[in-house]
Amino acid sequence: MPTIQSRLTLLYVVILAAILVVFSGSLYWTAQAELNADLESRLARQKAAFADIVIEQESEMLRGVHTDIAAPVTDYLAASEARAVVYDAQHRVLFRSKDLPEGALAYDELRTGAPRELAVAGRTYRFSALRAVDPGGQEIGWVAYGLDVTPIAERLQRLLVFFAVFVPLVLAVSSYIGLLFVRGALAPVETLRRQAERISRSNLSERVAVPEARGELRELAATFNEMLERLEKSFEQLRTFTSNASHELKTPLAVLRTEIELALAQQGKAIDYAMLLASVAE
Repeated sequence: MPTIQSRLTLLYVVILAAILVVFSGSLYWTAQAELNADLESRLARQKAAFADIVIEQESEMLRGVHTDIAAPVTDYLAASEARAVVYDAQHRVLFRSKDLPEGALAYDELRTGAPRELAVAGRTYRFSALRAVDPGGQEIGWVAYGLDVTPIAERLQRLLVFFAVFVPLVLAVSSYIGLLFVRGALAPVETLRRQAERISRSNLSERVAVPEARGELRELAATFNEMLERLEKSFEQLRTFTSNASHELKTPLAVLRTEIELALAQQGKAIDYAMLLASVAE
């Protein structure tokens, strides 16, 4: 059967484990939310800036300044470490990052506006679409702009590894410390038990030591001593009663035995035995 010491230590460890799990989960969730919020903010800003570049380049194409938007778009994507797909108003691909697979991020998918994650060259990119319009409100096309989310996943993974090592280590150290703490807290109880174990019927006058510090153990020791005092008085009364009863019974029993022995030694008549029985009854 588990002892109080082991049960208290186990309870301490379980409570601490629950606190650590809740704390670690809250920290992980907060870190994940903050990192995703930062990613979404950067994605929105860079997507808008990228759309402005596309609008400017397509306007220059319409004016005949140049015929290709790839160079400035590629430079911006390289500086931002991003990937993108650009469609014109006729749903034709004006630009696609070289490592994006064909057919990925189709025009119909972009119009839904829902973010989408896509594996590109061993990395994971989160894409978000934006409708590009010129200053006059005329639709120029759609752009899908994506940022690498792999660093976020790696940071969260490192955080999980840290928790996986930190939490068991803290629990192991805390278990040992908790065991020492509980053992020290229950040491007066063990002392009280050993003192009580030495007290028997022959030495009821002994008393257990009462701790100086106020608290439950002091009250327990005082109550135990009061119980011993009551037991001592009860045993003393019992010994007194036994002694008195023995003394009171000794004389009549001796007389009774003498009369019976005399009656057995003599051959008396029935009247003599009747008188003896009457004397015994009296």
